[in-house]
Amino acid sequence: VREGNADWRFGPQGNDTDVTWSYVFTLTGVLAWPLAKPLLAWCMGTAMRRCLDALAIDVARVESC
Repeated sequence: VREGNADWRFGPQGNDTDVTWSYVFTLTGVLAWPLAKPLLAWCMGTAMRRCLDALAIDVARVESC
């Protein structure tokens, strides 16, 4: 991977907040694609779930104050 960029967007969704997290990676070459795509999807999916779970805990903590 040559470069990676993430974009977080927060927007109203009824009484909740909708979180959209997308990411884009630039690979070093086209031959990296077959290995990089599933590996990055798995790694980033795991990381995104962990971050979103932590965010939900923090939001709940703030709301209870």
